[in-house]
Amino acid sequence: MRFILKILFILFISLSLSFVFRFLIHSYIIAPFYISQNDMEPSLFQGDIIYIWRYFSQDKLKRGSLVLVRHPKHGGSKYKYIRRLIAFPGETVSISERKIYIQKEGKNKKVLNAAWEKKVQKYHHLIPISKIKPGHRDFLSPVTVPEGKVFLLADNRIQAIDSRLLENFPYDSIIGIVSQ
Repeated sequence: MRFILKILFILFISLSLSFVFRFLIHSYIIAPFYISQNDMEPSLFQGDIIYIWRYFSQDKLKRGSLVLVRHPKHGGSKYKYIRRLIAFPGETVSISERKIYIQKEGKNKKVLNAAWEKKVQKYHHLIPISKIKPGHRDFLSPVTVPEGKVFLLADNRIQAIDSRLLENFPYDSIIGIVSQ
């Protein structure tokens, strides 16, 4: 009987520790995230499960990084989005005919031409510009990103909510970086 109690006790301790470690890892280091919308197509699809690095520093953020963010106005955990980081503080962003232009202070404006952006452009060319009504989301007047904030876009720009509608996202609304 004592032997069985010892085994049950060891089993209880092992399971308890595994739940505690799982909780700590998912809360502070890396956590799974289920993609429930098609906002990031063609990069991520509805139903995909990705991993989010929760422990990161701002210097790890790069143009093109996929990040998990809280809704900047509601702040709660209910509204979370995966978005692509496009511009940093002090940079000016504009969109014309689906092309993203970024201008750093004192430098010439340049077209964002990363491999992921080419994939997004190819995806969006399934809908011809002639079918888009004026003032649509494929056009954006120049916006300068203020200090302490970043400019984020969804890859599926026709349907998604991002910095074009919600303004710039504060750094502290970023929950984590998508593991690539």
